[in-house]
Amino acid sequence: MWSTLFALSSAIKREAWLRFGNDKLYTNFYCILVGPAGIAHKTEAIRDAVKLLKGFGEHITNAEFKIVKAMNIVADKITPEALPEAMRPRNKEPLDRQGFWFTDKEGKPIMNPQTGRPLWYAKTSETAIVAHEFATFAGQQRYNTGLTDLLLALYECETSFTTRTITRKKLELKNLHTTLIAGTTLGAFRSSLSENVRTDGFLSRSVMVYCPATPGRRFSRPRIVKEGPSDADLQRRLAWIAEHAVGEFDLSSEADDFYDKWYVKWWDDLESDTQFQGLRSRIHVLVLKVALLLRLQRYELGPKLVDKQDIKDAILLVRRTWFEALPIMRGFEDGNVSKPFIGRMESFIRDRLKVDRLALVRNGHFTAAEVREGITMLVEEGKVEIWKGKESRSYPTSDAKETYCWCGERWLGSKDMED
Repeated sequence: MWSTLFALSSAIKREAWLRFGNDKLYTNFYCILVGPAGIAHKTEAIRDAVKLLKGFGEHITNAEFKIVKAMNIVADKITPEALPEAMRPRNKEPLDRQGFWFTDKEGKPIMNPQTGRPLWYAKTSETAIVAHEFATFAGQQRYNTGLTDLLLALYECETSFTTRTITRKKLELKNLHTTLIAGTTLGAFRSSLSENVRTDGFLSRSVMVYCPATPGRRFSRPRIVKEGPSDADLQRRLAWIAEHAVGEFDLSSEADDFYDKWYVKWWDDLESDTQFQGLRSRIHVLVLKVALLLRLQRYELGPKLVDKQDIKDAILLVRRTWFEALPIMRGFEDGNVSKPFIGRMESFIRDRLKVDRLALVRNGHFTAAEVREGITMLVEEGKVEIWKGKESRSYPTSDAKETYCWCGERWLGSKDMED
């Protein structure tokens, strides 16, 4: 789902946006897929998205719009010095054209009312960054110094970015729309994160998609869905969306009211969150971006409005994704990874739903002190209940027959979604 949203955002680029006060809210986001090698199939998800992005432009018939929608895909290992150069508009396809003059139906130039001159479209700095291995792309290697600072600067679409090339020439990147998708394993993700990545807001701007297992999806060979769309079909559909997702969108009155009420509850929860406050601080904006993408992929030509269901679906997807990623976020909230065992304990109990203390210590390889601290935190967060027979307990003890039951799915409950 998230690799598809990445493809949609990268193809739509700056041509569609959501009204956001006096500003424009574009759909760009950074996405990191985390899961075991060979199990989560991160590479396939990334590869399929890139395949769509590389091929959909062939299905756009308008020659000028082909230039507007030309993709600039920067793949895998690249240094902070080389990335801005790769984003330079003159390096984007088609190399033989730098833009075009806007004309009316009769072929006459459209004049810019501010300058009185013909209106010219110049190729932009919009870029989709692809990293099949996040540790190689943004790890702690010396040549990566400053890369996360650069990605933070490139994230803001309304602000131009100025830097110096290797030859000391000034380079200004305008009209930014930078998307990122990367894959990594949990171990590589933890070991590759530099102090800057953990503390400078990069994680709060990134969607962490954690997929530790794929239950029910075990295929010895890739399956072709009967009567399902081919790659060319998907590329044609993406081309249609890219051509018609143009202009300013807004929330319908019902969607606006629903989002406003949800925002108040979310903000109250954020203020009381002493653990993940920084990492969750931009979820409300991500909800709007996802809602707009959901609206744009519906093949509708009606009013440019995001409806209530789009907002509800976006909230559910973002909440679920954040919930699933909690185990890997443990320890990053305070700039270190000192207590990753809590995330591992959370995953251990969630996978089994019900675990007694003895099994948790022996099979999970946790110490008594780790069980006491971890269970206490999970109980406080409302994800685990403690039982001794039919008796409920509020804190863990040293009783080997004490049972820990997973109830964290309640966090995704629909009650406050409907209120």
